[in-house]
Amino acid sequence: MSINAPYNFVPLSKDIYQPDWANQVSHDIPFSDGISGSLELEITAHTPILIGDNKQQQGTENRPGEVHFFQLPDGRYAIPGTSLKGMLRNVLEIATYGKMRMVDDQWLSVRDLSRGGKFYTKHLSKSLGGNTFRPLARAGWLQLNNNSEWELIPCQYARVEQDHLINWGKKNGITNPQKIKRKQNAINKYYIFGERHLKVKFDLETNTIWPHQRGRIKLEYKKAEPKLGSGTYQGKIVFTGQPTPNTGQPGRKHMEFIFYNDTATPKIIDETVIQAFQKIHEDSEEWQYWYEKVRRGNRVPVFYLADKAGKISSLGLAMMYRLPYKNSIGETINHTNPDHRNGELFDLPELMFGTVNNDNSQFSLKSRVSFGMAYLQNPEQTQVVKNLPTTILGTPKASYYPNYVKQESSPQLRRGQDYKTYMDPKAEISGWKRYPINPRWEVKEADAELTNKVKVRLFPLAKGARFKCHLNFHNLRPTELGALIWCLTWGGNSNLRHNIGMGKPYGLGQISIKIQANNLQANNPQATAPSKEDCLKEFKSLMEKVITNWETSKQLTQLLAMANPKTPAPCKLEYMSLPEFLGEKKNKSVLPSYQSGGNDVQGGQVAKPTAPNPDNFKTEVEKQFYQDCYKTTSNIAEANATKWYQQMTKHPEASTVARLLKHYYQINNKWEGAPNLSNKQRKKVTAIKQVLGE
Repeated sequence: MSINAPYNFVPLSKDIYQPDWANQVSHDIPFSDGISGSLELEITAHTPILIGDNKQQQGTENRPGEVHFFQLPDGRYAIPGTSLKGMLRNVLEIATYGKMRMVDDQWLSVRDLSRGGKFYTKHLSKSLGGNTFRPLARAGWLQLNNNSEWELIPCQYARVEQDHLINWGKKNGITNPQKIKRKQNAINKYYIFGERHLKVKFDLETNTIWPHQRGRIKLEYKKAEPKLGSGTYQGKIVFTGQPTPNTGQPGRKHMEFIFYNDTATPKIIDETVIQAFQKIHEDSEEWQYWYEKVRRGNRVPVFYLADKAGKISSLGLAMMYRLPYKNSIGETINHTNPDHRNGELFDLPELMFGTVNNDNSQFSLKSRVSFGMAYLQNPEQTQVVKNLPTTILGTPKASYYPNYVKQESSPQLRRGQDYKTYMDPKAEISGWKRYPINPRWEVKEADAELTNKVKVRLFPLAKGARFKCHLNFHNLRPTELGALIWCLTWGGNSNLRHNIGMGKPYGLGQISIKIQANNLQANNPQATAPSKEDCLKEFKSLMEKVITNWETSKQLTQLLAMANPKTPAPCKLEYMSLPEFLGEKKNKSVLPSYQSGGNDVQGGQVAKPTAPNPDNFKTEVEKQFYQDCYKTTSNIAEANATKWYQQMTKHPEASTVARLLKHYYQINNKWEGAPNLSNKQRKKVTAIKQVLGE
């Protein structure tokens, strides 16, 4: 067995290529070798293609949703330029060792009770031996204090049988209290009981070890005696969600909670902890219910974990709550190289397609490339496919760590090896997610038992649809235009394909692009613009120069393999069922790499500058710098470089010193793009760039 998925990953590189002309890009000041003009593109669909419009019909109880192809007001079918631009930009980011910055930095959480998810149960329980465990989650009341700070009042909790609560409810005149056994969220249970019947007196049973999972394990906890309404303790009934109806069968949830003894000193909750809690529950109907109450001064019953010092580390709305991972998606990217999310370092895609830096507008750039609308050219021969089955357009979950977190082995972990998860201090993301070109397309029919609300019927245009558009560009250098041409045509390989639009997991949207015509104008009126073939050669030459083994690197090998319909897939290109997801996790399976081979498991290496040749020095400053920083031991050289840096702005040849320092730090991996660059060194880099006018 193995993990199957319609997607795979191109490994994220530890190195980022930053063009040396990054500080010269401008719309107003032309490059001396710059080119402006346009390319006429023809786009051919090799499978049905669906670019969804903005009038999608949502599914209801009575009928599934519908998605139709994008149409202009006059009825013509077209592909918006933004769709093409996004598709092409992703190829450019991978091929040129760009940054992975345009990512939704989600804070994921986990509630994994399967055998493959032992790390979760280790966080939420303590083994007492003999398959007996003690839950580690504590109880408390969450509230806002007078300073609008989130704080928690610790308390104790006891479990209580639903049957005993039902008897208590009947004595107090609650209508149909047995409804709490139905499948539902906690809110409905509160509505059934009503606020005034939640306070209750009770006594605790003495036995603290209880069998669970048909006796396979035992849990230690306190439990309320059957007779409610009198006793030593007074508390408040706390309900949690009911995932399945309580039919009395083994394995069904049959207990709730009573919180009591809330006399402890309130604990202030760190902002990061409450942010993670709110992020995880932001779409939860239950949290929306409680949030409205807490804004009016009420308290929220929660469970929490604390560190050895008693500081709250996480919290949730159930005892086995969704545990926030220690790392967000953004932090797993940082573990590969923090400069992937550095808004003050430009990669080639940003220089060409533009970027927005909300923190510092100085590091925002306008795009020098734009796609026009791609209009359908053969409407008479292109039919709308109307006979597809209703299906599900689900989005893969990044929380499935066997796929999304980089594992040490493939396609299966070694004996005794544990999965890397977002909990691991050095967890890294698997890479750039891509949908491989599947020569066989098939829209899978949705399970008949699912509600129509989640189903959808697709209406793509048939295979053979042809579109044309113009790609306009302004002030591109020849190598930049070459990069654009390489990405459009896969370097001239007509067998490779892009994919675009909806239904990519089913093989829809596979396209090829041809450059039908071009209009290239040199910025210099006395110069002749290079041909597109020359531009392509210049781009390839640059990449081979700055990336060791670029064409055979792991990144390019995987990217091109996934674009080739003839590449044998290492697994079925389809989603697994829920039992398969759980089974493969239990088997310690890993999503296999799409293509074996490729140099440098971590990726190609960005070429570093070499030490300067003293024979080329013309000034005393250069000669002295060489003696201080290259003709001595590394520790002394670093100290001398710091002295030169401290004198830089006051030196009569400040720009020369700055240039020498930049070269020195690049050689020693202490310039932009280097992993684990300290804040102190970043400040040096910024100051040197200011002197150089970069």
